[in-house]
Amino acid sequence: MSFQNRGINAKTQKVKDYYKKHIKPIVFQKPGDGHIRVFERGGAGSAQLDNPPAVSYKPAMPKVTFMPLGQSFEVEDGTTILVAAIRNGVKLRHDCTEAICGTDKVKILAGQNNLSPMDDNEELTLSMLESDAADRLGCVAKVLGDVIVEIPAE
Repeated sequence: MSFQNRGINAKTQKVKDYYKKHIKPIVFQKPGDGHIRVFERGGAGSAQLDNPPAVSYKPAMPKVTFMPLGQSFEVEDGTTILVAAIRNGVKLRHDCTEAICGTDKVKILAGQNNLSPMDDNEELTLSMLESDAADRLGCVAKVLGDVIVEIPAE
């Protein structure tokens, strides 16, 4: 199976070919820091080369899906649900953007653990609104991974 069929881009393939030609066969690993590291098979450390080609990859951006619309959008890590909605033309009522009014309350259908922790204002406002554990305020809940959000009907 070619590397293109496995989703590895042409630049990564070029680097892999370079390493195959100049050192022992290698294994690529993609750690969380966004860089590809090269290890010799059976070796304990990184392979060292003179002027190896630089390679990095861009991790996939988090995706927010708005229900019942069924529309999904990629957003930058740390974007609030409200900003994601506004930037993508999804109507979500909001009056204050400071977790005080509660007008931008949404229900998280999936990915609750992919959101930022609640701050004091959000906790207080949601408790006053007698919300359940799946509710968050779109103005302050930051997206850190894929989430599915149910927005209220207008």
